[in-house]
This record gives sequence, C-alpha cells and structure tokens, in this order.
Amino acid sequence: MEGAHAGLWERLQIRWRPVGPPDPIFAPEWLVTNGLGGFACGTVVGLASRRYHGWLVAALAPPVDRRLLWAGTEEWLHGPGWRCPLSTNDYGNVLHPDGWRRLLAWQLYPFPRWLFLADGILLEKTIFMVRGQNTTVARWRLIAGPPVELELLPFINCRDYHHTVRANGWDFRQDVAPHGTAIVAYEAAPALVLAGGGEVRYTPGGGWYYHFRYALEAERGLDCVEDHFCPGAFRVRLAGPGDEAFLVGHCPIPDARETPGDAVPAPPWRDGPQALAQWAKMAYLRALARRAELIKVASGDPDLDRLMLAADDFVAWRRTTRSATVVAGYPWFTDWGRDAMISLPGLLLCTGRHDLAREVLLTFAAHRADGLVPNRFGDAGEGAEYNAADGSLWFVYAVWKYFAASADAATTGQELLPVAVDILRHYLKGTRYGIRMGGDGLVYAGAEGVQLTWMDAKVGDWVVTPRRGAPVEINALWYNALRSVETLARKLGRTDAAEWERLARAVRSSFLQRFTRPDGGLWDVVAGDGVQAPGIAGAEPLAPADPAHRPNQLLAASLPFPVVDADHGRRIVALVSQRLLTPVGLRTLSPDDPGYRGEYVGDQWRRDAAYHQGTVWPWLLGPYVTALLQCCGRTPETLAAARRLLEPLRRHLSAEGALGQVSEIFDGDPPHRPRGCFAQGWSVAEVLRVLAEELEGCHARPGDHDGGRGGGGTGHLLG
Repeated sequence: MEGAHAGLWERLQIRWRPVGPPDPIFAPEWLVTNGLGGFACGTVVGLASRRYHGWLVAALAPPVDRRLLWAGTEEWLHGPGWRCPLSTNDYGNVLHPDGWRRLLAWQLYPFPRWLFLADGILLEKTIFMVRGQNTTVARWRLIAGPPVELELLPFINCRDYHHTVRANGWDFRQDVAPHGTAIVAYEAAPALVLAGGGEVRYTPGGGWYYHFRYALEAERGLDCVEDHFCPGAFRVRLAGPGDEAFLVGHCPIPDARETPGDAVPAPPWRDGPQALAQWAKMAYLRALARRAELIKVASGDPDLDRLMLAADDFVAWRRTTRSATVVAGYPWFTDWGRDAMISLPGLLLCTGRHDLAREVLLTFAAHRADGLVPNRFGDAGEGAEYNAADGSLWFVYAVWKYFAASADAATTGQELLPVAVDILRHYLKGTRYGIRMGGDGLVYAGAEGVQLTWMDAKVGDWVVTPRRGAPVEINALWYNALRSVETLARKLGRTDAAEWERLARAVRSSFLQRFTRPDGGLWDVVAGDGVQAPGIAGAEPLAPADPAHRPNQLLAASLPFPVVDADHGRRIVALVSQRLLTPVGLRTLSPDDPGYRGEYVGDQWRRDAAYHQGTVWPWLLGPYVTALLQCCGRTPETLAAARRLLEPLRRHLSAEGALGQVSEIFDGDPPHRPRGCFAQGWSVAEVLRVLAEELEGCHARPGDHDGGRGGGGTGHLLG
C-alpha cells in the first residue's frame, strides 16, 4: 500500500530485531496519535510495561479525559494441526505466551509494523490511528505461506489512563454482530466498538485475565498490577499472500463530524465486514498520504524528517476552545501554556505550519487573565490555571518568532502585539502570585506553596524548587520581551517603542549588576537589593542570591534579544559546559551541589525531589547550542561542535525510549538512562529547531523582516 512513498519510508526507517528474551524495563516503545490527545502505544516486543500502554487510549473531551479502552490483543496463529502465539504478556514471574520468539523484525515508518515468521509463514501486522477520531486500526497481512487463521483475543478496559483496575462487577454489555460487537463496560460508560474487516467472525464470551504486570510502573513505585476483560474471540482467515484483515477499535465520543480530521467517516461497522475492510483500506491510504505530506520536501537529513513527523504527534484539537493546542508530552501530559510557547517555534514554525502557530497564539491570548496566559487549561472545562511567571513572557518570545518566520504583520500588529503590550503593562503594575516589576526593574515572583517557574515539581504542599524572588531566566525573558515589543512597535507603526526601549536599557543595567557572579556566570535567583535603576521608582529590600549552578542562566545569552554581550555569554557557556553539560542535555543542578540527585528513580516523592535537582533535560540543548553560536560566532568550528553535540540524541531517536521521539528527561549520572515521558514536545521541538534553524541556516534574527502580510504557511490542524 505504500506505493510511491516506499522509498521515502525506507530512507527514514528505524528497525529493531529481538536478540533474546525481552526485558520489560528496557524494551523500546512506539507511539501513534490521533490529533485529539488520544493515542496508542506499547513496546516493540508486544508486552505492556506501563499502565499507559494500549491500542486505544481515547480522549473523550479532547485533548483530555483520556480512557484506556482497548489494552491490547492476544494473537494466535493457526495452521494445519498446530497453533503458535504471536503476542507476549508480562504476568510478573513469567512472560506468556512466548510470541516474541516468532517476531522476526519491527519497523517504525510509516506506522509501527511487526513481521512474524512461524513454520514458513510470514505475517505482517500494522497499527495506525484515524486522525480526528478515537479509532485505532490493526491490520494483518499474509506476506508468504499457505492459508492461515488468526485467533484474536482483545483485552479491554474502561478506566482513567492514570489508574489501574482489578476484576470487578462491570457487566460489559455487548451488542453483537457476526463480525464484531459494541461494548459498554458499565452504566454511562463510553461505548467501545470492536469489529473485524475481511473474512472475520466474532464469538462473544470471555472473561477476566488477571495479573498483568507493568514493570516500569513498579520501578516508579506506583500500582503495577492490573486485570483486563476479554469479551470474546475473533477468527480471521487469510487465504493467501497479499490477503489482509483488519480489527477496528472505535469510540464514538466525540462525534467524528464534530472534529477536524482527514475527512474519514466513522467506521461503518454495521454494514458488514467487507464494508469495514474497504473503509479501513481507505483510512490507511488517507493516513499514509498525510504522513508523506508532512515531509513532502525532504530535508536531506533523515533525523530532521523523523523529528518533523514526531512534531505532528503533539499538535491536537482542544474541544473547549475549538482550536489547535500543543500536547506537552506522552503518555501522561496534556496541554500546558509554557510548554506550548517554548515548543511552538520547533513544532510549528520550523515545520512550516504558520497557520497553526497563529491559531495557538490567538487561543492562548484570548484566554489570558490579568496579563497572564494560561499555564494549563482545566481538564473538564473548568477555569484555566495561571500559575506561571514565565509562560506569558514565553508567549512574547513565540510572538516574535512567529513574526520572524511568517512576516505576518497584520496578525502580529493588530492581534498579537497588543496582547504582548498588555502582558508587559500587567508585569509593570503587578499581577497574580506576586508577579511584578520591582523598583530595580527586575521581575519578582513568589507565592507560598505555588510553583511559578519551569522548575515546578511539587509533592503535596512541598514546592521542591520554590525559586522565590527574581529568577534569572524570568528576567532574561523580561528583557527579551521588552526588546521584542520595542522592535515590533517600530516596525509596525506603534508610538510606544521609545518607552519600551528606555525600560529595557534600565532593566539590562540592573540585570548585569544584580545577577553577575564573580566567576562570570549568573546567579540563579536574586531578591531585591535596594539599588534603584535609572528612571524607576521604588526599591526592593536586601536579600541574598541563590548560588546554585543551574542552566537557567543560558537564556540570558540564547534568546533573540540576549541581555548579556557576547563576551559575557561565552563565559556563561563555558561554565555551563564545565558543570552541567552531558551527552543528552543539561543537568538542572551541578553535581558538586549538596542537593544534587543523579538518578530519577523511586516513588513519586523521590522522583520529584530529583526532577530539577540534577536530572538532565534535553530541551535545554536548544538554548545551549543557540547561545554557543550567538556568542562564539557561526564558524565552521562552532557549527561542527554543535552538530557533534546532537549526535547522542540522534542515536537516542533510533535506539531507546519511544523510537522516533525524544524523551522528557535523563538521569544526571551516566549512563544517562531516559526517564519520564517517552515523547516530550519541547524535547522534540528544540532538537528540531536547532537542526532546522541553527544548523540548516534558516535562522531569523532581529531585524530580518520588514512589515507586510506574511505567507500563511501550510497545513491544517488535522487535515
């Protein structure tokens, strides 16, 4: 079915082959998404090592209210007088059945694909999702061998994706057809349709399967044992090479007519197995064409193209705003404002999806309150949360990057720049959570029991890294915002540019005086010192600076309008390189600090205590590389050094975590094992941005654009 695109996928292909009994802890993972926040994921060997693994995790109120509905399928191959398994489950003390022994190979593109070899029979399985629907399709195709039958035992559930359940009194009412069933687990539960396409028949029956164990949840100190229900069995006949059959899992919430998508109707399962098979073939071809369109202009760098495909997984539709949003990470995060603004240049601008970037910016702008854009939208439609001192300043950064990439003077001047000015004026006079400009021109923030910066770990009432006062990256962003608004005001004909220029000069003077350390680096947090910047009334009380060596200081040298000069920036880059740089990102705290934690392991308390206390974050390589090139010059030597810095993450793409993705975090200590979300939006975005913007020469700097209506970019949210 790949046809004309076969060469494209071969060029990008990531392959995996089993080399013995699988280790559930280290088995690589896969991910497919549906543009609604729903997803399917698992390990390449087939067993589930997380409670989040499943063939259909539906987002009932996109991109939230996620439910695990279809946990997976036990697969058995039947030949003349024999039967062998193709699947594997982890029951704690045993892996059963041993389908991993028949797994010949696995590959990622265009969709996850397994190749099984058993008794001379070569069989292929592919899993994909339908864009704009909570629908997953599994396809089996006979590649070589005599006619065979497949016995498919689906495991289903109906629970929140963060939790686990054990066998209970749910009645799993079925509305049965000869080739499938519609199942309602309990009163008011969402329906799950499971139906076969092709030569398929369904026999209801089944019962609970017990004691599935999730090895990675056990490692995280969380509930790790679960039971799933099997409603019955599908029997599939494949008559000869090229013959194929499908198993479709579909939740009709939300209605496919309500959401933007690939113009694929809901699966017509009531019309019989042949009609469903034709629908599944059409859905596959639409999904395949869409994947190819995302990288229609090949970059020449397979990893850059892989990241462009990965970027699409984080773009979703939010039902409450009826617009595009950005999912922070899989498998457990939804959409967060800070993450969306940091990710927007990489995920949407570097991929040419300017219309979507505009939509995301306008949505967050429309929902601001007291000069703050939402840090997080409510999961059930309740009010947004605004506990971020940096999210709104990242919004101004994203507005600048949008204008620099698109030259869209109309949207920027008429809709986005006024919002940026409103943000600045609220910071000047003070807003929620003690966020305000102090008498020295710096931005201060702090509220008891509230985490306000990106280092936002909190366990119960304990804010692990409170950082109250004036954090260094907040003030680098503050200066960048002032200069961005000043520059845009001049370009787009506003009369207040001089006001922002005067303030920016005063802020820079205070910043350099207050944050500069004796070693040339920057303090991580300072409080007021009573020094009054020129033209600014009032003063802050004296307080000490935080001496911790953290990577936040890099933003002073990496933003479009850096607050430090190149010489100072080089000292910062050198200090960060000595203390924090690892092959996969930057540590959040120097190893010589007493609070350093080198492993992100244990229960939630221990993990959150390490989250920003030494754990490595790959997204920070983006600011690091940009600071390196801005401060040391774009010479052949620095460009070569930047490319070498990315080599370990290139290997990570095809070797560990969710293949084709970039993990959220890594251990601070070698060997820097990947942890946290197996696919993180800003990790993908910043590696993609560096490759596309810094190393491919597509970077836009202040002053690159004159006014004028921009080219709107390509693509639609789900189309």
